[in-house]
Amino acid sequence: MADYVNKQMIELNKVNEENQNRATRSVKTETHLIDGRLRLYRLAAVCFGVLCVLQVILNISLRLAFYNRGYVTAEKDVLQTCYNTMTEERDQLQTSYNTLTKERDQLQTSSNTLTKEREQLQKERYDLMTKFSNLKQTCLEGWQKFESSLYFLSTVKKPWRESRQDCLKRGADLVIVNSDMEQEFLFGLDKGAWIGLTDCY
Repeated sequence: MADYVNKQMIELNKVNEENQNRATRSVKTETHLIDGRLRLYRLAAVCFGVLCVLQVILNISLRLAFYNRGYVTAEKDVLQTCYNTMTEERDQLQTSYNTLTKERDQLQTSSNTLTKEREQLQKERYDLMTKFSNLKQTCLEGWQKFESSLYFLSTVKKPWRESRQDCLKRGADLVIVNSDMEQEFLFGLDKGAWIGLTDCY
C-alpha cells in the first residue's frame, strides 16, 4: 500500500503541478490579455488625442481662412471704392483738360486775331501819320485847316471848270458845305470860293 499511496501522492503532485502550471498559464494569459487590452486602450487614447489635435488645427485653420476671406473681401471693397473714385477723378481731370485745351485754342485764336488787328491798326496809324506829315507839308503853301478838312486858297481866279480841274490835280475837290460852321468858316476867309454841288442832302 505504500506504493499505492506513493503513487497517489505522485499523481496528486502531478495534478497539483499541472494545476499550478495551468494557474500560472492562466495568470500569464490574463496578464498578457490585460497588457494587450491596455495597449489597445492606449492606442485608442493616442488616436483620439491625435484626432482632437487635428480637430483643433482644422478649426483654427478654418477660422483664419474665414477671417482672412472677410478681411480680403473688405480690403477688396475698399480698393474697388478707391479705384472707382480715382476713375471718376481721372474722368473729371480729362474733362477739365479738354475744356482748358478748347479755351487755350480759343485764346490762341483771339490772340492771333488781336495781333492781326494790332498790325492793321499800326499800319493804318503809319499811313495816317504819313498822310498827316504830307498834309502838314502841303498846308504850308496855300492850304488852310478847319476841323478835319483842308482848304486850298488859290491866289489865281479861274472859272468853275478850271478851278475844279486844278483841285483834282491836287488830290482834292471843290468845297461842299456840310454844316453851318463850315459855311461860317468859308465866309470868314474874305475870298470868294467856288463850291462843288452834290445831289446828296
